[in-house]
Amino acid sequence: MANFPSLQVWAVSSPAMAYVYYGVMRLPKGHLRLAASLPLIAFYVFVAKGFDTVFERSIYSFFFIWLTSFKIVLLCWDDGPASDPWAIASFPRFLAVMNLSLQIKREKFSQRLKGHRIKSKSRDSNSAAIPSDVALNGNESKLTEPQKPTKSSWRSLLKSVDGSLDWHMVVLRLLFKFVVVLLITCSYAYRSSMPLGLLYVIYSFHIYIVASLIFEGIAAIVSPMMGIELEAAFDKPFLAHSLSDFWGKRWNLLVSNLMRVSIYDPMLRFLLWNQSEHHSRTEPSNGEQSRNGPPSTISTSIISKPPLWARSIAMMAAFLTSGLMHELIFHNMTRQKPTWQVTVFFTLHGAATLLELAIRRKVAFRPSKWISTPLTLGFTLLTAVWYFYPPLVDSGTAEAVIDEFTCFFQKLHQSVVGLVGGS
Repeated sequence: MANFPSLQVWAVSSPAMAYVYYGVMRLPKGHLRLAASLPLIAFYVFVAKGFDTVFERSIYSFFFIWLTSFKIVLLCWDDGPASDPWAIASFPRFLAVMNLSLQIKREKFSQRLKGHRIKSKSRDSNSAAIPSDVALNGNESKLTEPQKPTKSSWRSLLKSVDGSLDWHMVVLRLLFKFVVVLLITCSYAYRSSMPLGLLYVIYSFHIYIVASLIFEGIAAIVSPMMGIELEAAFDKPFLAHSLSDFWGKRWNLLVSNLMRVSIYDPMLRFLLWNQSEHHSRTEPSNGEQSRNGPPSTISTSIISKPPLWARSIAMMAAFLTSGLMHELIFHNMTRQKPTWQVTVFFTLHGAATLLELAIRRKVAFRPSKWISTPLTLGFTLLTAVWYFYPPLVDSGTAEAVIDEFTCFFQKLHQSVVGLVGGS
């Protein structure tokens, strides 16, 4: 099993998704689909250690054991990103959404139809009521928003380069990030003389740049091929002014969205449903209909603004699940027993995020972003040094990753030199 070829594992993904698309999805939704899906999820977990390099094991564990497996479970109840009508309409689309973890930039099918009906009535009179995500690519919604004057030419230039979907701008961004990864890899040659804090900062930038390079590279290929626009995986996490802003709106948004659909929302519905059932049993009866009528439902007001205690439990469940999945990924990367330190990291951040939300509810004062942003990033880096990085550093996995990237760029350099010399 130790020599299980990497390409063979990736090649198995297509028939595995065919099994889900043509087999599991034909079964009645619910536990029967889940029972039929469990062998496939177990297969993903089993073959994870067959990859030779740490980088391959980390990528495979992230995409297949975490994201794809969670999407399969959600599909058992016709939920999740792969249940989108666009994705489920054909197998190639379904395969791309499941294996490449695509997040299509579009609203739910029913909301889109409703938005189109509103626009057909009167575009001018109702344009303000149309949600900002009505259009597939977001362009139409921008017409209803007043254009703010640009403060400076360099800021507008950076914004246009960062958000442009033109192929030459996309290639420019990918090339820039690739060069940054190269520079980071070269800097590791001096890591023995670096301050420890600086080395951990470089580690953090390395993770961010490589992850964004992978996701944006996938989007650059799939978007023009399938004619869709995809949600960005990151949104300038180094500008986060709070922990809730960092984890919920800026860092690894694909995982944030998936955790919301798979853990946060179901837990919240369960808690509110239990509360609603409790109230229906304790409140006095109101006639024959209340005694014999249908079960009580969750009120719209509770759903739109859930109580803090329910949000807290659901949020902690999401952070804890994220910690456990990272623990599994680290286990596959290091090939050692779990240390549970990364679980502590995410549990700590969940508790800190809840404390932050509670303080914001009680205190009206909001510090400047020039203060809150360094505090947020400093807390994240400090806790990462304590709990996130030690399993990778102590096991020698961090050094192995550095060696793998160094070897990759050395081989790339030799290939380029040989190609130029041969021509």
